[in-house]
Amino acid sequence: MRKLLVSLAAAGTVMAFATPASAQWHRPGYGYGYNNGNFAQLQRDVQSLRWSRDNLARSGRLTGREARDLNQDIGSLEYTLRRAGANGLTRREVDAMQWRIRQVRRELQHYGNNYNGPAYGRRY
Repeated sequence: MRKLLVSLAAAGTVMAFATPASAQWHRPGYGYGYNNGNFAQLQRDVQSLRWSRDNLARSGRLTGREARDLNQDIGSLEYTLRRAGANGLTRREVDAMQWRIRQVRRELQHYGNNYNGPAYGRRY
């Protein structure tokens, strides 16, 4: 009888400690930290913005002012991502970063589409 009570008490203790961990639930895309994929995807998006800006600048389709403006915007994105990613990203932070990335991407498209040829004689 004593062995039965001790084993029941041990099983109850194990169940009490295991319950909080199993009671947690997870929704895909709503995680914290680096393991949920959002941080890595945002880093890739920001890097692709930097590559696009570099390609436009190399092809001569950006003025000096436009290149500096884009560089500031992309640098701000990288800084914000590094700061927010240090403690893990909330869903709200991920959404805000995605919105800012879309804005910079629109700006890149605007600069790329509004190219009027080389800027001979212009000073910036």
